Amino acid sequence: MERDARRPSGGGTPLSRHDDSRKCNLVPRHAFWCVQLTKGSTMDQGWFSKPVTVSVGLTGTIRHISNAQQAVELLTGQWRDAGSLQHGAALRACRRAMSGDVTTEAAREAFVGAAREAHVLVE
Repeated sequence: MERDARRPSGGGTPLSRHDDSRKCNLVPRHAFWCVQLTKGSTMDQGWFSKPVTVSVGLTGTIRHISNAQQAVELLTGQWRDAGSLQHGAALRACRRAMSGDVTTEAAREAFVGAAREAHVLVE
């Protein structure tokens, strides 16, 4: 991987060049350049392949949860079944997806299970 001393607009982490033949887990800037995220120093949001629609709060506000970070925020807020096994599993899976230890799809499925158990999943 080549290093380039240039910085992305607004400062930040140096840009790194990589070839397109391998999967890039970096934030894309365009075809060849990415802002490098150093594991451990910056957590990924863990984007889901498809948003999970839930109904939350007393008024049943519809929210579209698109990533693990949003799921963690919801799970640690006012969650109906906080403390249940499904809730705990979803919270762990989403946090681990943000750090890259599990796939975002595994985190999404765990979140869907917790939402279904709490009767907030909109299907």
